[in-house]
Amino acid sequence: MMKYNANDTLKTFATFRVTGDRLAPDEITEIISLQPTLAYAKGQRYSRGPDRATLTGKTGVWFFATDKVIASTNSTTI
Repeated sequence: MMKYNANDTLKTFATFRVTGDRLAPDEITEIISLQPTLAYAKGQRYSRGPDRATLTGKTGVWFFATDKVIASTNSTTI
């Protein structure tokens, strides 16, 4: 995935998502040994940030993004 910073510098990062109605986010965290960027079970209330509304998960989600972990301007495809 790519996006532009405020100063028009291209920034690259990767995301990994696991979804499903019977998803148990804690089990994914244990298996992968990474803390997710965002994770919730179906029906669980969650917020995408301190100034954002509280939502209810329509399905379970476990999501990890590297944009806050690794700084990169390399857009080489693997």
